[in-house]
Amino acid sequence: MATGYTSYIKKGVSFREFVLKCARAMGACVTMRDDPLDEEIPDKFKPSDYYSKKLIEVRRRRKRLDTISSAEATKGAKKQFNDNKKYALKRIDEIRELETKYKSMLKQVEMWTPPTIDHQDLKDFMVSQIKDSIQFDCNVSYYKQDLDKATLLSGEEWLEREKSSLDSEIESLKKHDAEEKYRTEERNQWIRELRESLEEYEN
Repeated sequence: MATGYTSYIKKGVSFREFVLKCARAMGACVTMRDDPLDEEIPDKFKPSDYYSKKLIEVRRRRKRLDTISSAEATKGAKKQFNDNKKYALKRIDEIRELETKYKSMLKQVEMWTPPTIDHQDLKDFMVSQIKDSIQFDCNVSYYKQDLDKATLLSGEEWLEREKSSLDSEIESLKKHDAEEKYRTEERNQWIRELRESLEEYEN
């Protein structure tokens, strides 16, 4: 049976074309996995600009922190405290709602009588799935702990924490950006070497 790749042989592709079609399945062409199979491999892949764009944005935010007033820092601390509290309460409500749904379904499953002994495994499976999900999805202790330990930072404490957090994020983004560029160059080298090999083979 012809595959998506070998179907091109039937159409009469050259050796070079067949190799390049099959190269689409290799890691060097990972960014093309969702593209149509007849799309050509580019001469050169470009690194994703996600990290470099994010780096510009985070550096801008970090620079802004060097210019904010004491009053703005205090306001930022209060906003973060309130946002964190709201988020924790929202998550607790969502988890409680999910737990209610799980328990309602569990009750229905437990009340159900399987039609035959051969269906008992299905019931047991459903019960275990729901109980496992309740255990792993319905624990609110993390968010309750957040609420219990929540403290309103001073403007100065908040500012230092924000600066430190953004400095760490900048370093992480720089590392990821460099890795993305390195990986892209490796992929380009793989494609370049493949094309050179095909030229030598054909000559």
